[in-house]
Amino acid sequence: MYHACLDYYAVKILYTCIDGEDPYPPWLEGTLSELLTIAYKSIDELPQQIYRYFWPLTVALMKVRDPIHRDWITAQVRKAGVLFSNLGVPPALLDGSCAPETMFFEYDQGNSLQLPA
Repeated sequence: MYHACLDYYAVKILYTCIDGEDPYPPWLEGTLSELLTIAYKSIDELPQQIYRYFWPLTVALMKVRDPIHRDWITAQVRKAGVLFSNLGVPPALLDGSCAPETMFFEYDQGNSLQLPA
């Protein structure tokens, strides 16, 4: 049940990454809060299942602003990476050196979207 709920909230968060109008809509904080509440509880109850919560936590990492939550999510994603070394998380996301908007695409000076060469 936790896994399904985390996936649901992660999809809502992911939507804000692809919808270019408002990267932080008013409902985003509530969605992040719900996801984190479930993640804290589920990881506390079944820490060996961290690999199942990897994807929702990675999506939350793209939008979370609170440094305490960011650090906690990063630690959990790194723990999952110990179990599975090739999870495909961009290193720049884990170390905070990129913005979510530029993680997968590069922007030129005119703000038009271009695929990296």
